[in-house]
Amino acid sequence: MSGGAGGQRPVEWSFLASGGRTGEMIAELDWSTTPLGPIAGWPQSLRTAASICLASRHPMVIWWGPELVLIYNDAWVPILGPAKHPALGKPGELVWPEMWHIIGAQLRGVLDSGHATWSDDQLLPAMRHGYLEEAYFTYSYSPIRDETGGVAGVFTAVIETTDRVLNERRLRTVRELGDISAVTAPTVQGACDAALEVLALSRADIPFASIYLLGTEGVAQRAAFCGMVDDPRIVPTELDPDRDAEKPLWAVLNSKQPQVLTGLAADYPGLFTPTGSPMGDAPPDAAVAMPLATAGGGDPVGALFAGVNPYRALDADYHRFLDLVARQVATAIADAQTYQAQRQRAEALAELDQAKTEFFTGVSHELRTPLTLITAPAEDSLADTQDPLSPGQRTRVELIRRNSGRLRRLVDTLLDFARLEGGRLTPDRVAVDLAALTRGIAESFAPAITRAGLRATIDCPDLGDAVAVDVEMWEKIVLNLLSNAVKYTLAGEVTVTLRTSGDGGVELAVADTGIGIPAAELPLLFQRFHRVRGANGRSHEGSGIGLALVAELTGLHQGRVSVDSLPGAGSTFIVALPAAARTGIAPADTWACSAVELYREEALQWSGPDRDAPATAPLDVGPTAGATVLVAEDNLDLRRFVARLLEPHYRVLLAGDGRSALEQVRVDPPDLVLTDVMMPRLDGFGLLSALRADPATAAIPIILLSAQAGEEATGEGLAAGADDYLVKPFSSADLLARVRSNLTLARLRSQESAWRSALISAIQDGMYVADSDGTVVEVNDAFTGIVGYTAKDLPCVPPYPWWPDPVQEPEDFAQVHAAFTAALAGRHGRYVLPMRHGADRRRIWLSITWGTVTRPDGTVAALVATMRDVTAEHLSARRDVAVARLTGRLAGVSDSDGVLTTGLAELTANWATRRAMIVSWDLAGQGSVLGAGTSWAALSPATRASITRIHTTGRAHCQAGDRSVDPPRPTVAGAPIRSGTHTSVVWLELDPGRPFRDEDTALLSDLAGHLGQALTRARLFDEQRTASLTLQRAILGPTVLPAGFAVRYEPAVSHLSVGGDWYDIVELGGDRVGVAVGDCVGSGLPAAAVMGQLRTACRTLLLENHTPTQVLTALDRVAALIPAARCTTVFCAILDRGTGAVCYSCAGHLPAIIARAAGGTELLDDARGVPLATADVARRGAGAKLAPGDTVLLYTDGLVERRRRSLDDGIDSAREILAENYHLAPAAIAERLAAGLLSDGHDDDVAYLIYQHAGRPGRHSPAKSD
Repeated sequence: MSGGAGGQRPVEWSFLASGGRTGEMIAELDWSTTPLGPIAGWPQSLRTAASICLASRHPMVIWWGPELVLIYNDAWVPILGPAKHPALGKPGELVWPEMWHIIGAQLRGVLDSGHATWSDDQLLPAMRHGYLEEAYFTYSYSPIRDETGGVAGVFTAVIETTDRVLNERRLRTVRELGDISAVTAPTVQGACDAALEVLALSRADIPFASIYLLGTEGVAQRAAFCGMVDDPRIVPTELDPDRDAEKPLWAVLNSKQPQVLTGLAADYPGLFTPTGSPMGDAPPDAAVAMPLATAGGGDPVGALFAGVNPYRALDADYHRFLDLVARQVATAIADAQTYQAQRQRAEALAELDQAKTEFFTGVSHELRTPLTLITAPAEDSLADTQDPLSPGQRTRVELIRRNSGRLRRLVDTLLDFARLEGGRLTPDRVAVDLAALTRGIAESFAPAITRAGLRATIDCPDLGDAVAVDVEMWEKIVLNLLSNAVKYTLAGEVTVTLRTSGDGGVELAVADTGIGIPAAELPLLFQRFHRVRGANGRSHEGSGIGLALVAELTGLHQGRVSVDSLPGAGSTFIVALPAAARTGIAPADTWACSAVELYREEALQWSGPDRDAPATAPLDVGPTAGATVLVAEDNLDLRRFVARLLEPHYRVLLAGDGRSALEQVRVDPPDLVLTDVMMPRLDGFGLLSALRADPATAAIPIILLSAQAGEEATGEGLAAGADDYLVKPFSSADLLARVRSNLTLARLRSQESAWRSALISAIQDGMYVADSDGTVVEVNDAFTGIVGYTAKDLPCVPPYPWWPDPVQEPEDFAQVHAAFTAALAGRHGRYVLPMRHGADRRRIWLSITWGTVTRPDGTVAALVATMRDVTAEHLSARRDVAVARLTGRLAGVSDSDGVLTTGLAELTANWATRRAMIVSWDLAGQGSVLGAGTSWAALSPATRASITRIHTTGRAHCQAGDRSVDPPRPTVAGAPIRSGTHTSVVWLELDPGRPFRDEDTALLSDLAGHLGQALTRARLFDEQRTASLTLQRAILGPTVLPAGFAVRYEPAVSHLSVGGDWYDIVELGGDRVGVAVGDCVGSGLPAAAVMGQLRTACRTLLLENHTPTQVLTALDRVAALIPAARCTTVFCAILDRGTGAVCYSCAGHLPAIIARAAGGTELLDDARGVPLATADVARRGAGAKLAPGDTVLLYTDGLVERRRRSLDDGIDSAREILAENYHLAPAAIAERLAAGLLSDGHDDDVAYLIYQHAGRPGRHSPAKSD
């Protein structure tokens, strides 16, 4: 063993003092069995490097020697992992064979070149936990030079960034899945395809995936897949719960819990497609099957199978990521389902509304009563033999009876449809002799067929048993088909047949030789209200509901109706009843036909001569009955006449002038206003203008009555906004017709408005409509949910209450106002703008698209805006910007204090805090505060407790402020800043009214994480810099100078103490002093390393009493052994402070300058030679004599060389400054040189040495002469 844990260790082992457990293991290890050998034989450079490594709390490792043997600290042990630790003393290639093809080349490159490297988020395969792991690291490789100047090892500081890289990659996948919406994927299949497109680009985390959705019959259908071969063994197109009960899909759906599937690589060899991963193409061996749950917590709609990366363990973070993926996929599917359902519902509502509108126009249930009162007296009058009607009157009454019968049939049909629609019409089946019933109906209708000039063929043989039907419904089926046949058959015959069908049911066929039906119309023939366009029948009358009623009534008997038709040849309609309608019992008595007469009478009219004179039937006001009509007329007689005319049908309000009418409208709004034009106090046009100006009355229909006739007067009234214009004198029928028609149109508009409102409310995006002035007059429900304002808050004029406050938020207000102004001007566009929610005035971000409705002249009539809440997306962008801004600010900061100060300033600006601080703790647990101008002890106990809790738990914390207390309690928030094993806390205090929401907490935590990474890098740099400065100070020239000397040194790299330039002053005994300046190629630490070796050699040679020429000759040999030392320039001299004698030699360096006390300057350039180790030539020497007061300047080119200026000009400038200031003390001369030559900066290292000769008479100790 090299040493024991107990006992007194040798002094050379002191570098292990702060090494922790790893230091103890180093002491216990028998290093004689390793390539490094016993510790006693280790070079000092290795011990120094190991001491720095072991004492650091940051993960560090040293690779030493040709075998790159490992020495590391406690912090590096977790990176090594349990499978490899301990690895002390082992060659790196044996420890990390799986990644040696990467790091081995990097390490060898550092050993060979001596140049440091930096790798950021480098992917390195690692076998640390029993499997080949995808891992990421940020690290640097820095050369370690030994006592010979060569690179003997590599120093590494490392941070494992695997968690951050994976989290960012996975978060990007989740974010892209979240971008799938019903707009981009409106169908369920589209949503599945879009989700799999995202997952196909994320195969590093999900190497394969498939989605299965449950169908209506419980069978799971494959919706989409990726990363697998289309093979039924792994992705069958469907899974049946009975046939495939063992499949994991059903266990997942039944339990509603995810399941982990393993052994896939062996079960499905060759069925996974390569992922293209740089880790390799190992097939995935595990997957997670997850239910796709609905938002309401109901049964899953399907399942997602997601493969697991074979190079990562399925840990808790991986499970959380896959759970988020499944939720996002389920949300996309649910959005598509909701979108489709809403779309279908809107279409169904529109169709239903249209059907109802046409169906109930002019019809109500109350029509039966007036029809009875019309039909019964007409029948009585026609049957009266005691007081018979005259021929003329009989003709009129017969006309009344016929048309009232037709109207009754139409009303009955419409009411049948109403009952059908409401589910209230059910067949009252009885067993009847269907053949006899059908024959009776056909024979009763036959006179209408014969009168039309057609042949009637009735072929209805007995069926042998009774058939269960609703007799009244069957009559309507047969009569509607016969009426249709007669109406559209102009010549030929109509045939009625009844047979037993092939399936044992009953089949009724009504055939004709009529005009036939085009093939394109056949699918639409049995739809309600459909009429064949251009059909040339006996009459153009009809409602288009007869055949639809046939289909509906047949369906109620579980039957079906079909048609076979050829244009020009005729049609055959077939009604088929199922075998279940056959009762198997003997036929009963045939029921009487009750409806035949009505159908027959109508059909007879199509063929009979038009002998009756036209007559005016009483006006039926239809569904407008009961409406309220306001009559404004100043003539009393006319006002009474109109009231008597309207009161049988409507509720009538009366007013003698326009002002009274306006007051009544506001108290009791009518359904229609009938107003005279010329009236006292307020005329008709004034009343019209007032009603149209009030949104509450603007939609009321208005009819103007006027004695002014002509198109010009009518046009003036309509242009003023009237719905109709009636000229006096007018007929009663005309007036009633105008009132009815305008009331009907108003109701239609109201229904259309209600339908439109329902449709608008169904739109998921928020929407509002504004007039040409920008006044909002309509909003939908989604708008209320987004902005917080309802239709009750309308009308709203700009600036709207949801806009930013113009005083508190002038920039946001200006942005919104500019976009709105552009929209009003007709410039369409999409904007993302800040707004304020009405409920809590929180700030939201909306994506708004404005469009305009223009008038024919091109001016804007209305403004339509749709909006979406994009606050989350905006906050994500804000996070990206904040992170980018923080990282940008920190990019140029390399020290820990600078990182904390810069980061705190950025956090303060991001939230406009009242007070912000960063609290750190030293090893003794003592807290210190940065940025608040206070101390840890001065903070309140509550603040210290909250900050300590964040430090202890490692979780962010926030608390809302309170204005009600005195003093007001600010809103506070804090988050941990993790840097290696160090944890600091950032603490923010904001205004009490400023909320700090979840997104703020997330952003603060994110920024704190980036700040921690920057702090880790800065602390690593600090440690490296400390180590570097320790080494650098050891190779700088002397700081305690003999009398008469002054020196200045400024490296090109500002944060380092040395570079490639150097100086030295060596006292040689007596009055003799050796001086030298040199300039190595390059700058920074590499040049400093070379400089240190040459300076040491030069000093040694001078101390051995060599002349300057001999010193430079020897340095040629030293430089030849150091690759980076070639071309170094040196000026070496020996001064005699007593006699003033100077001997010197120069190796390619700039000449020294002497400023004579007697005036003038000289260059010591008589011993010029080539730079070190560049040519095999003999070095020359020269001498000079200094008088008392003379000043000598030795310098490097960094003092005099500048861009766009010749070197000679720089030397001349130095000579002038030296000549002007020779009388000053050496230190003062040095300052004048710096001010005159270095004030504009310098790109190269600068070193210069000044000696001012005082002379000591009587002392003569001449220097050796070259």
